[in-house]
Amino acid sequence: YKIDEQIFIVWMKLLQNVPQSMLWLFSDDPIAQRHLHSCAASYGVDPERMIFASRLPKEQHLQRLHLADLFL
Repeated sequence: YKIDEQIFIVWMKLLQNVPQSMLWLFSDDPIAQRHLHSCAASYGVDPERMIFASRLPKEQHLQRLHLADLFL
């Protein structure tokens, strides 16, 4: 519900222009994940380049951030 179409399009353009990039999002909703995968495919982006992270306790969440090169 926080991702609007304009932002999603920007993300898809970034994924198209940076071949080794991945999009890492929070989602614990399988229906939302399938929808976002479908939307990515419609922009020609391999849905496997989207990674969905589940909710974790704060300390564990902060520990996994070192896996990302850039996060917002």
